[in-house]
Amino acid sequence: MPELKPGSRVVLTDAPPVLLQGLPEEDRSAIRAAIGRPVTFVSFSCGQAEVEFTDAQGDEHTIWVDADLLRPGLIDAGISGGWALNPQKQSLSRRPGCGAGRRDRSS
Repeated sequence: MPELKPGSRVVLTDAPPVLLQGLPEEDRSAIRAAIGRPVTFVSFSCGQAEVEFTDAQGDEHTIWVDADLLRPGLIDAGISGGWALNPQKQSLSRRPGCGAGRRDRSS
């Protein structure tokens, strides 16, 4: 995978049920809406990538995903460097303690 810098735009390619399990409907809907759209890469930790996005209501979300479920965003794509996506791998998951959360912009 090409090296990503914090702030790089990437595209989330999937959200398997394990990521959405137990979340409030508003969070599940926001994550589903982010699939196929640019999100912001924050960092890597323990083999997973932290990404952030803002939903249609202006709430910010942070999720942890397996890096193979990200592809370069249109802005940062350049030469993709051989990125390979495995659509058969359903391995997107919340990182314990970090989860998919919502932050109200007013806070």
